[in-house]
Amino acid sequence: MTHDIDLERDVLECVLVKSMDGDRLHFLGPRKLVLGQFASGVLSHVGKPMEGFDYYEYGTNHRASKFYETTLWKHFERGLKKIGSGMESRIGNAAMGLVQPHGREYYGQPESASWHETDLYNIFEVSPHMTTFSLTYELVHRVESKTWPKFAQREKLDMQGIGKCMRGFIERDIQRWTEGLEERRRENIKRLQ
Repeated sequence: MTHDIDLERDVLECVLVKSMDGDRLHFLGPRKLVLGQFASGVLSHVGKPMEGFDYYEYGTNHRASKFYETTLWKHFERGLKKIGSGMESRIGNAAMGLVQPHGREYYGQPESASWHETDLYNIFEVSPHMTTFSLTYELVHRVESKTWPKFAQREKLDMQGIGKCMRGFIERDIQRWTEGLEERRRENIKRLQ
């Protein structure tokens, strides 16, 4: 599959902007979770929620995280194959390009590198360790005034649908993250007593 990195960037930025909902502008920042939220949003939009894979649990488990991107990709690809994409082809191709992992050789990394990258990681440079982030005003303004108008109406409906589905996963993950922090805080207090 050939990758149109400019289209992928435009689609990702539009989906992120469309995933904002009123006063809910924050995102959970570890990039593995953003990738999982995006992939889950795509599958939910086309009516096939990801089965048998909890991207949040897998992405926050440091022992399993080495295989995160390839495992997520297998579940994502399987979900799309079961139902066909159901999206406008440019949006579907961009979504696949954003989620599909590439090995070290794709990016010219040495043989000893043991990680996978995705176009989503390289386009949207979120730190692997950042806990939350917000979109900048400049990004939102550029998307609304320049990028969004470039798309056909059906493509816009797909991106809006993915963004809306993605927002549900973002909210769920923020809740899970907050509960996990609270649980660790309580455990630390018990240990100190």
